[in-house]
This record gives sequence, C-alpha cells and structure tokens, in this order.
Amino acid sequence: MSLTASLPKAKLPWAEEKTAFSGEFCSFPTLYSYPKPVQKPHPPIIFGGGSAAALRCAARLGDGWYGMESTVEETIAQVAEFRSYAAEYGRNPDSLQVSMALRPDIRLGADAVKRLADGGVHQVILRAFAPTAQEIIRMLETMSRDIIEVAARIG
Repeated sequence: MSLTASLPKAKLPWAEEKTAFSGEFCSFPTLYSYPKPVQKPHPPIIFGGGSAAALRCAARLGDGWYGMESTVEETIAQVAEFRSYAAEYGRNPDSLQVSMALRPDIRLGADAVKRLADGGVHQVILRAFAPTAQEIIRMLETMSRDIIEVAARIG
C-alpha cells in the first residue's frame, strides 16, 4: 500500500469512535483516540523537508509545508518549487500553508520578512539556541527589537 492510499486511513482515529489499521509501513490494533480534534474534518497535516521528494509529497498530500535551516533566498526558491508541484497536482497553491524556521544565524529584519511574505511564506518560526542564560537574554532582546522594527515597517 502506498503512502497516498494509506494517508486517508491514518486520519480514521480522528473521525471514528474506534479504528484499526494495517499497512505496509505502520499497523495498529483496534484503538480509541480521545479527545477528538476540534478542527474539522481533521487537524492540518503539514509535511516538512527540503528535498524535491519532500516538497512533492507535501504538495500532493499535505495541507501545507514546513521548511527549516534555509536562508531567505533558499526558502523563497523552495516555496516556489512547492507551489509549482501543488499546481502540477491540480491543487490550489494558495490554499496550502507555508511555515519556515530559518537558520538560527540569520538575522531577520523587516526587508527579509517582506521578501519571505512576498515569496509565499505565511509563518516564520523564530528559534533561540544558546548555551547560557545570558546569551538567551541577549537573543530575546535582539528578537524583540527585530519584531518591533518589522511591525513598524509592515504595519
């Protein structure tokens, strides 16, 4: 059974009172899954990864794509490729969500945020990696200044 055939069945625990599943990559006996999701018909299924295969999978099967560890320019190129695959599969690229966690060493100013938004990114996820509390504080202060700058410029 292919992933394409098994994905709808993987959603069954969200929709039915009890369910079981047996597939090529995953099997589980009868189970009950509670609480049921609030989102109808199910929570969004977001695929990640930067390879062409990952982008194609997200474009064909997902409700969106999550990229990470790329530069602004690489991200814009990946989003264009993702949207192209979605169109190729007969899907509306505008209906799919795109989230990105850039490399932690990239300073994200207003111009970069605008370029990402114009390139089709809906959500930028900021991550703080630092070995000491003082470095975390400095990073958060910088992020706060960047957020204020971005909000003022794209307001």
